[in-house]
Amino acid sequence: MTLLHPARHELMCPITHEMLQDPVVCPQRGQSFSADALQTYLRQNPEGRCPICNVNVGGRGWTRNIVLRDLIQSMGAHQLRTESLGGNTFVYTRPFVIIIVGSFGSGKSTLINLLVDPSGNRIIAEEAASAGGCTQRAESLRKVFSGEVDHNGTSRLLELIDTPGFGDPDKSDAQTIRELSRATVDIVAGVDLFVHVVKKDRMGNIDRFLPEIILSGLADDDEAQKEIARRYVFVVTHADSARQPVEQASLDEFKGAMKAFFPDILESAVQNAVFVEHGPKLGTSPLGNAVANRDLILDRAMEAREVYHRVFKSKSVEKIIQKGFEDAMKMWKHMGFNGHHVRQIEPEELGALLNFFNKVIERKAWIEMTPATTSCSEFCQAWNKISLAVRDQVAVKVAESVKHQVEESCNKSWTEKIRSMARSYRGSLGAATGAAAGAVIGAAHLCVVS
Repeated sequence: MTLLHPARHELMCPITHEMLQDPVVCPQRGQSFSADALQTYLRQNPEGRCPICNVNVGGRGWTRNIVLRDLIQSMGAHQLRTESLGGNTFVYTRPFVIIIVGSFGSGKSTLINLLVDPSGNRIIAEEAASAGGCTQRAESLRKVFSGEVDHNGTSRLLELIDTPGFGDPDKSDAQTIRELSRATVDIVAGVDLFVHVVKKDRMGNIDRFLPEIILSGLADDDEAQKEIARRYVFVVTHADSARQPVEQASLDEFKGAMKAFFPDILESAVQNAVFVEHGPKLGTSPLGNAVANRDLILDRAMEAREVYHRVFKSKSVEKIIQKGFEDAMKMWKHMGFNGHHVRQIEPEELGALLNFFNKVIERKAWIEMTPATTSCSEFCQAWNKISLAVRDQVAVKVAESVKHQVEESCNKSWTEKIRSMARSYRGSLGAATGAAAGAVIGAAHLCVVS
C-alpha cells in the first residue's frame, strides 16, 4: 500500500540522489546543513564526498539536478529525529510504523489508544458494541494514527496501521485471510514492528495461523522468516479480566501456554510478551503501568529497526538479484511482451510490469539491505551495486525488445509518443524503471536519427 512506503525524496540523498534507507548513520563531519553552508561546500568541493550521505562522488561530479530551495524543503519534510546508539548518530527520517493484528474483539482498539495516549484522554480507535466483539472494523489495512507521541521524554513520529480482525461475525475468516495475505506483499517496505494482540485465555486457531500468514507472506526462506520474527511482539490484553489480583505466577503460566501454542520461531516473542490491563487505566504490579507498557512496545520498535538496518553477505545479495530477476522474467513471459508490437502495449501495462519489478527490489532490500554497523557510504555503495546490476538486466531486455519493434515501424509521431511515455515512467516510478525508461528513450532516439 502506498501509504506505507516513504516518499521518494526520503529514500534518496537530495544532492547525489543515491538510494538511502532509514536510519542513516550520519558522518560526524561538523557540517551545517544551512543554505549558506551547503552553497559554500558545493563551491569548494566539486569533487569529493557528499556532506549528507558521505558517498564518494570524485570523478563523476555532482548530479546538481535539485535546486537548493528544494533541498531545504526536503530536509524540513524529513522531520529529522536523532538518537545516539553505540557511538553513532542515527537520523530517523520516517515514522516508526507499527502494524496491529489480532482477532476480532481481542483489544486492538484499546492497544491503539494506549500507544497514542496512555492516560486515556485521547481516543483514536473508537469501540463499538457488536455480536462478536467490541473492536472497530478495519475492512483492509488502514492508517489509524500518524503523528508525534512522547517516548522516554523524546518526541517520536509514529504511524499505527490497523488490520481486519478475525472472528468477525459479518465476515468469514477465509475472506480476512485473503485480504491480509494480499496486503503482506505491499506492507514490508517500512514496517518496524508487528504487534499481535491476544486476549488472555481466549487464544484460538486464528491466532495460531496469523504468524504463518505474516511470515510466509513476507519471507521466502527460513532464514528471512527468523529475521522477521524478531520484529514480532505479542501483547496480551485483559490480563486482569478475572478482576482478581494479578500474580506473576499466573502470567508465567500463560506464557507457558503460549509457548506450546505458537510456533517455535516466535519463542523469543512469547518470552517477551507484554501484558496489559483492560482499558486505559493505570496498571498495578506485576503488569506495570500504561506508560511503562507503551514505552516498552516503542522500545521494541526501535530495537527492531536497529537490528534490520544491516548489509547482508555477498551470497545473500546475489540471491536477491537472481530471485528478483527471475520473478521479473516470469512477468515478462506472462505478458508476452516480446511477442507484442510496441503499439499494442498500453502504458499502464508496461508501467505495471516495471513497477512490479521495482517493488521486488524494494521488498527484498528493506528486509535484507539496511545498515546497522556499516557506514552510510558503504551502504550506499552496496545498494547501488545491487540496483545497478538488476536494472541493467531489465534495461537490456527493454532496449532489445523496444528497439527492434520501433525500427520495424519507424515514424516520428510514434517515437515521440514513446519518449513521452518513457519520461512519465521515469518520473513516477523507481530506480529500476528509470534505467529501463532511459533504454526506451534511447531506442526511440535511434529510430528518429536513422
